[in-house]
Amino acid sequence: MKQRLMKYIGLYALLLFSLPSAGQQIKARIAGLESNSQYIELLAKEHALQIKEDSLTKVVEATRTKFREDPQNREKYRAEILALESNLFDVRNEVGIVAAQISAIEQEYIIRNLGKPSNPGSQEVADSIHSTGSLSDKANLVQNDYFATHLSSADLEALQQAQQREQSVLNFLKIYQTNYKAISELAKAYKLADDAHYADSLYNKYNDLTRLNQHIADSVSSLFGYIYDNKTYAYNYLLDKMNRTDLLSNFESKLNQARETKSKMDAGDMVDIISTYIVRKNILFDYEKQIAEMLGYDKALDSLTRSKAALDSMMTNIPVISIEERLFLDYADIDVFS
Repeated sequence: MKQRLMKYIGLYALLLFSLPSAGQQIKARIAGLESNSQYIELLAKEHALQIKEDSLTKVVEATRTKFREDPQNREKYRAEILALESNLFDVRNEVGIVAAQISAIEQEYIIRNLGKPSNPGSQEVADSIHSTGSLSDKANLVQNDYFATHLSSADLEALQQAQQREQSVLNFLKIYQTNYKAISELAKAYKLADDAHYADSLYNKYNDLTRLNQHIADSVSSLFGYIYDNKTYAYNYLLDKMNRTDLLSNFESKLNQARETKSKMDAGDMVDIISTYIVRKNILFDYEKQIAEMLGYDKALDSLTRSKAALDSMMTNIPVISIEERLFLDYADIDVFS
């Protein structure tokens, strides 16, 4: 068995070194964090882990092909596949942890720098936008000229910072979705396991991923709370100035419906946290689409429509997954006396 493992590990190493170099230049995803060595190191680690994940995935696929095409050696390939999938699980789990650490640094930086220019000269750019209204129809709604000309510099900065944090939420949701699929597969495998050691391994991995997704759900809730508060404040302020009480009333009505939906959910469940986010995010999407349509920003309207469809397709059918720990009892042979 040891020789077999060394063989596939050698194949894995060959694939790893045949991929593009992990030492390529790593760039900060948020301006201002270029000098944060911990942040850059985490980005480099995430990049290396993604290469490692891709490499392992290829080895698993190659070994599965051999499993199908070589019936006489299926036991050998089955053992190799189990070992590879265990390694792949560990790598994906580490990817999730590193991604959470990266997002935490980004969140902390954004919060600490709220109200400050994003980079040298950005305040001058903002002032220029206020005075000239130089922005045209942009796909990003909050980058359009109406917001620059009708909001104060501080409110505009807060609105745009909220928009920037939308990407962090999407990053978390992608990790959550990947983990959720893995949790679902682990739950199925655990119910069918007939070996105590293997079952315990599955159960521990299930618990690890469940805890990680709980942290991700909490991060999504915290991030979106900031996004939601700052965006709705700006939108409500502008609509109030325009005397568009119809849109304000419609938004408030949908918000009340969301509150009623949330009250029916069990507080603290990670799936319910994500479900609540989806409900509130869709309400915000509809609100932004109405504003884009009212202001004549067609590119922003198209972008919001596509983003809403992408979210709906990504986060569907997420029922609670729960398994109970099983007990495996070993019975001694019964001696029969005549």
